[in-house]
Amino acid sequence: MEKFPNYQLTILDDATVDVESLVKNKKLLILVFYRGFHCSVCYRYVHRWGTYYPEYANLGIEVVAVSTDTPLRAQQAKEEWFTGKLPMAHSFSLKDGKDLGMHISHGFGSQQPEEFLEPALFVLKPNLEILASSVQSTPYARPDIKVLLHDLEQILAH
Repeated sequence: MEKFPNYQLTILDDATVDVESLVKNKKLLILVFYRGFHCSVCYRYVHRWGTYYPEYANLGIEVVAVSTDTPLRAQQAKEEWFTGKLPMAHSFSLKDGKDLGMHISHGFGSQQPEEFLEPALFVLKPNLEILASSVQSTPYARPDIKVLLHDLEQILAH
């Protein structure tokens, strides 16, 4: 199985942590990459992750939302999108996203960054093996959060 790189992530409370430490003492880690604060479709998706976060946590699964946004824009997303206890990482590099096979889009207008990553989702085992991944070129075709919860619950039960 392919391993996920042990990138450094900057979480909103200014903690810089590596991916490996996020999954330490957890059964799985889900990294939910979203386009950024400018994306109204991302608002709905990330908000739902915040709603389901406690259910994932109860299964021993850590979930972190990740974007290329600045700290200020990530903070705006956390507050205005009502994400609850869902950790929000910001300032992820376009290069690292490209290395992961993620799509890069070019913004237009003053509300969008010049460039940003399109959505992706990675489910990681504690040894950083990729259990599942979904890389999108648009924000409209993402894995269903509730279905994923059910499926991972079944996997962890066996």
